[in-house]
Amino acid sequence: MKSKILFLMGYFVVFGAAVFGVISYLYPLWSGTDPSALDRPLWQVISFASAFALIALCSMMLFVVRLIRFLVDIKINKENK
Repeated sequence: MKSKILFLMGYFVVFGAAVFGVISYLYPLWSGTDPSALDRPLWQVISFASAFALIALCSMMLFVVRLIRFLVDIKINKENK
């Protein structure tokens, strides 16, 4: 039971870090900064933001799947008692 909760927390932490990565890479573009004035090339900003977005999507999907399994396990344990 504790390991399932730790897995849920881990997926949520990975999701939070990935969302932070997406925001930190895309914020200069959202704030209206000229892409030529960035400290990184535009292709690098887009590729890293895409990678972080993909990581966030996968971790959120795994979080939801594990949460559903966890809730089903709790329901089964209550029915067995």
